[in-house]
Amino acid sequence: QLSFDPSSGLQVSYVPTSPAPTFVPSAYAPPSPGFTIQERPADYNTMALGCGEGVSVSGGHGWLQRGISGGYGGASLIILRDGTQVQINSYYVGGDEMLRIANSLAPLPGGHPPLPSPVPFTLAEIRAQLPIPVFIPTDLPAGLSPEPPIVAQQSFPGMMNFGGPRYAAVSIIYHSSDGSFALMVRNGMADIGYSDPTHPDHPLLPNGITADIISLSASEGGPLLQWTQDGSHINISGPQQTRDSLLRIAAGMSKTADLGITELPASRPTATPAPPTFTLLRPTWLPQANMSDTEWADPSSPQPGANIVLAFDDPTLATQPHIPLILREIKRGIYAEGSPDPGAARKTIGGQELFLSGESSACFRITWTQNDVDFTLTNAYNMQAVPRYSCAELEQMAASVR
Repeated sequence: QLSFDPSSGLQVSYVPTSPAPTFVPSAYAPPSPGFTIQERPADYNTMALGCGEGVSVSGGHGWLQRGISGGYGGASLIILRDGTQVQINSYYVGGDEMLRIANSLAPLPGGHPPLPSPVPFTLAEIRAQLPIPVFIPTDLPAGLSPEPPIVAQQSFPGMMNFGGPRYAAVSIIYHSSDGSFALMVRNGMADIGYSDPTHPDHPLLPNGITADIISLSASEGGPLLQWTQDGSHINISGPQQTRDSLLRIAAGMSKTADLGITELPASRPTATPAPPTFTLLRPTWLPQANMSDTEWADPSSPQPGANIVLAFDDPTLATQPHIPLILREIKRGIYAEGSPDPGAARKTIGGQELFLSGESSACFRITWTQNDVDFTLTNAYNMQAVPRYSCAELEQMAASVR
C-alpha cells in the first residue's frame, strides 16, 4: 500500500496477505500488523536527533531502537541513504529482521538520482532567523569540542510542540575527546521556558541575573543550570559537569561569539543502561516452558531506571514477525496518574485486583498496582494480530508476579 503526503513524504505499508481479525476500536487493541517504510529528503536536524543503537546498512547508516513504546515489541530504524531519510517501523518485526529489510532496499530503476547529504545550519544563519539571541560559552573545560547546532521545535512539560521560528530551540552539544556527551547548551523563548521554582538553589550570576540549579544525577543528564537573559531561556547541563563548572561556563556566555569549527565525533561510547530504581518483580509462572526472558530500561523514561520492560518469548518464533509477551513495570509517580480503562473488567485473584482490557474472545492486556509499582501485562500476537494466550493464562501469570 502506497501513500504520499508533501509534508511527510512517501509511505509504503506492507501487511499480511491473510486478513487480520477485526476488533472493536480501542486504545488497548493490538496494533496493525505488518511494517511501514517512510522516505523523504533528509533534514540534518531530524537526523541529528536520532537516537538508539548506531548501525551501518547497505549504502547508509543510522540508528536502531529495539522495542517500540506503548508496551509492545518490534523496532524502529532511521537511516540516511543517498540524501534520503528512510524510516522503518513495526510492532511485529524485531531489530535484526529490520536490519535485513534495510540491507535489501534498492533504488527503483529510472528513479531520482541521489540527493546531496544534508548539511547543518551555521550559528550565524540560525541567529539571523530567530527572534531571540543565541548564547554560547566562551570559557569551556579543556578538551570539549562543539557539534553543529540542532534546531528543533520547543516543548516543555504539559505542552505540545509549536511551529515556526518563534518556538524554535537551539541545542549545541559539546563532546569529549572519546566522543562522549559532555555538555548541552540550549536556547529557547524565555516566555515558554520551563522553570521549577521549588528547587532551592538560586545562584546569582556575575551579570546580576538569578539562575536556578537543578541537581540531577549523571544518568539523568547531570546538573542543570538555567536562567533568562535578553528574551532567551538558557540552560546548560552535562553528565560530566558539576555545579561549580556550570557556573564558570555561565559566567562566559556570549550572544555574539562564534562556535568556530564544529564536528561530529567518529563514534560515541555505548551508554550503560540505567539499573532499576525499584525492586523488580518477576512472574513465577509462564504460559510456556523454556521462554526467553529479556529485560531493558525504557530510554524514554523521564527518570532513568523507573520504567522497565520484560519480554517473554517463544524461542521457536525468533525468525517470525510477532509481538512477544510484555510485562512493563513503572515506578509510581514518574508519570501523571491516569485512570484505568473504563471498559476493563475487574477481577481479584490472590488478593490482587486486576483490570482486564479486551473482548470476550481475547484479553489484550492486564493492569494492576503492586508495591507502589504500576504493572501492565500485554498479550503476545502473531503477524495477523491474533492473541497468542488466553485470558486465563494471562491472569495466572499476573497473579504469579512476586
